[in-house]
Amino acid sequence: MGDTLKLRAPENSGPFTRNGVTYEIDADGNVEVPGDLVAELGEHGFGPLPVPPEEPAPTGVMSRAEMFAFLKAAGAPASNFASNDTLAGLVAKTQADQAERTAKEKADADLIVESDRLAREAGAKVAADAADAGAKAAADKEAADKVAADAAAAGEKATADAAAEAAAKAAGNGAA
Repeated sequence: MGDTLKLRAPENSGPFTRNGVTYEIDADGNVEVPGDLVAELGEHGFGPLPVPPEEPAPTGVMSRAEMFAFLKAAGAPASNFASNDTLAGLVAKTQADQAERTAKEKADADLIVESDRLAREAGAKVAADAADAGAKAAADKEAADKVAADAAAAGEKATADAAAEAAAKAAGNGAA
């Protein structure tokens, strides 16, 4: 199927079929379709998904309530008995952990993309090498067939020469 994209369906849209495939509109009014259908569906009112606003990372000075809310949302434990300095330290560590995790996830994704690219290149090289080997085998067979044909022709000539010599001897012996 190739690359797919999620589009926002027009109001009151229902399932539709293209190229024998039925596409369902999800509860949010979105549908995932192959990239080659995007232009056609755009003519029927389908469009890109709205981009949700990014939540700004906590910066600057936070209130105690904001620090608790941030830590709770991040799944980090925080005690009501912790000082503001301790909470601020936890917030900073949590933010650093999140940034590190995001960087690692990006590095992992980049590694997967690079591995995939290298695998495709290796596959293409193997296919090219196989094609070269097939062409060489065909050329070798053609050369072997020519050698065999030359040998058969030489054998036929030798047989004909021997037969002619024997006939000449026989004719010479019969004349004597």
